Amino acid sequence: MGNMRGIEEISVVIPSRTGTTHMGLVGGALANGTAFRACAANEISVSNTCYPIAGVGGPCVNSAQCQLSNAYCRNGLCASNIQYDNRESLQVYTCSAICKRPNQQVERESGVVKNCMYHPCSVGFGCEYSNAMGQYICCGNYDANNDYSYGKVRMYPGTTSPLQCFKEDQCLWVDTPNCVYSYRYGQKVCCSTFNC
Repeated sequence: MGNMRGIEEISVVIPSRTGTTHMGLVGGALANGTAFRACAANEISVSNTCYPIAGVGGPCVNSAQCQLSNAYCRNGLCASNIQYDNRESLQVYTCSAICKRPNQQVERESGVVKNCMYHPCSVGFGCEYSNAMGQYICCGNYDANNDYSYGKVRMYPGTTSPLQCFKEDQCLWVDTPNCVYSYRYGQKVCCSTFNC
């Protein structure tokens, strides 16, 4: 099964009216009596586990995730190889993320280009696809008036569960007045900033 890239194996047993058992399929492909479920379009299967596809500078655990040619996983990030040009001189080719609008810059998080397929762009940034990086990137401009750090989230008393809100004017606390969607918690929460 080594050549079946991008799929995860699942076995499906379906009893029939005659009492015999057949191998069935619930999405994917059938090979040698075993059903396979495809990973999502933005994932790749490595040892029957789906991992997100990454561009140069993106997070990885296996080189198969690094989708640009000559890229490999090094220290948890996709890196590109050193290559030679036609004059036989040593050149290092790096894929740098460039925004479609020349007046915008790429958002980075801890020095790594932020992949907006997995992490939301900060205030003032929008998501666009970069052919050079082979991934989605956040492009925009930083504004000194915006707070880009994670804010404080209001929790239910005595728990580690965030207080869920539904309307903008619902958070009445002085230290957490903003009702914003939190990708970390997967719901709207009362937050001290607009990034929780």
